Amino acid sequence: APAAAAPAGKSAVAVSAAPAASARRPAAPPALKIEPAPPVVAQGPARSAIPDDFEAPAAVAAVVPEDFALRAHRLIAEHVPRVAQRAERRVLRVLHIASQAENRWQGGDVLDAAGTMQLGADELLPAATVATADARLLDETAESAFWGARNAQQALTLQTRAFGADPHDAVVAGNLAFYLLKQRPVRAEVARQLALYALALPDTRHPHGRIDDWTSFAIASALTGRERDARDALFVTLALSSTVDRQCRNALAAVNHYGDRLRRPTEAMLARIRTWGRSQESSFCRWPPSWWAGARALRAP
Repeated sequence: APAAAAPAGKSAVAVSAAPAASARRPAAPPALKIEPAPPVVAQGPARSAIPDDFEAPAAVAAVVPEDFALRAHRLIAEHVPRVAQRAERRVLRVLHIASQAENRWQGGDVLDAAGTMQLGADELLPAATVATADARLLDETAESAFWGARNAQQALTLQTRAFGADPHDAVVAGNLAFYLLKQRPVRAEVARQLALYALALPDTRHPHGRIDDWTSFAIASALTGRERDARDALFVTLALSSTVDRQCRNALAAVNHYGDRLRRPTEAMLARIRTWGRSQESSFCRWPPSWWAGARALRAP
């Protein structure tokens, strides 16, 4: 089937010029090329309507400049760790307040703290030029590659280029963290740094950070041995939503996919929901968690 054309107005790069331009450019370094993990249904970029004959990843990859990938690899290797360290100091304050908010009505304190964690313009990643339209096109195409084609590696490749096109977009950075967590082996430390950066980026659409990015940060923290940060990040997600079903679904999916390192943070979140008297709001929030029955059976004589 012929390659799908890029959506009108989304990219400034002409489709007809793609083959020649692509042939002249060197391939991007394989720093993030890793085997895809089995797909799981968990938190992440919102799934949009995807046609059955979707072929956009190949088409978009052909018309968007390859140097976006080169820029992204350089930013991730040379600049993201430093900026993430600055962001972490602000995020840790939010985590501390969330850990103390044992009453559900204290969620406002968590939101107030989260609303002050944004980075200043002089603290962002360096980017001489920003290609906003290309970044959004690549972000949308990566989403379709992940949810439509179930191709985590292709989604990561596209999202990496989206990040290179606009490293100041919080959604683009957060989605890159999400796709890194879906690879094998998991790039947990890089994902954690990008989640921190995404949470602290100015974003009028999500002034307190996206629930998805707090969840990615929780997962990456648990996978890198920061169990308390993972627990408190899950507590933050409770303050960001009036319901608890989504948070319980995401946490249980993480336990199912990543194993024991997510169990204790998830148990802490479920216990807090129970203390608030809200376990009955979703079957996914029930207490005790389902794996306790298995553990008791193993201990039985």
